[in-house]
Amino acid sequence: MEEAKRSVANLQDEITKSTVSEAQQATLDDVALHIEKYQDDPDAHHETLRERLEDALLEFGAEHHSLAESIRLAIYDLSNAGV
Repeated sequence: MEEAKRSVANLQDEITKSTVSEAQQATLDDVALHIEKYQDDPDAHHETLRERLEDALLEFGAEHHSLAESIRLAIYDLSNAGV
């Protein structure tokens, strides 16, 4: 679970560094909100975070490679943690 928490924290950092369109920023803001909820209570919010990350990966995968890679890693580590 520690690896998942670390990946999610790294994703949060990547989100703050990303330059995206206004519409995409709304998605990132929503992902950031899910990350905060997860960090406050991982057991209660892991499923919604993972679902939101999967949706975000589809949105950012082709256009924002660094962000997409951070999302993929977070999804992978959450999966390995049993989420």
